[in-house]
Amino acid sequence: MKRWWPLLVPVVVAALGWFALGGPEKLKGTATGIKPVELVTWAEAQVGDCVWLDDEGTLFKVDCRTGYAGQRVVFHNEPMMACRNGDAYIWLQQDDNSPRLCMVLNAVSGDCFAKVSGFDAYMGQAVKVECATAKAQIKVLMAGPYDFQAKCPEETNQSHRYPWPPILLCVKVY
Repeated sequence: MKRWWPLLVPVVVAALGWFALGGPEKLKGTATGIKPVELVTWAEAQVGDCVWLDDEGTLFKVDCRTGYAGQRVVFHNEPMMACRNGDAYIWLQQDDNSPRLCMVLNAVSGDCFAKVSGFDAYMGQAVKVECATAKAQIKVLMAGPYDFQAKCPEETNQSHRYPWPPILLCVKVY
């Protein structure tokens, strides 16, 4: 049985259909010629890999420079254990006995995202889109190293400070 478990995460917003996004031609990022690699065992995803989960529950390693690379693996955790208590990691687990993939949004300042619904309403995939399109639901106002003194811009309505790796994301959700 495949399970999807979101923790508090800014990318879990109202679901959109894939075709409502206009398909892959509306995704931000240039084609690199690197083909997605199917991961039979999700634990094959390494720290630093960007992943995409399709509507049929197949996990792919994708080029981090493309629009499909909405999530990046930052560490693995034991089965049935939270990625970090109280922190806003996105996580996937193939089954009850497999390790969890703990992920963050693959973002830099200025990136915009839309959520594409998968077969499970609780966790779809965030994809990078051009900010000027009506499909943008999330804008990363500031992405940088975790710093206790860093302040998010005033228009931020959600901020996430990840202790590992130390990342600060200031986002505006539309």
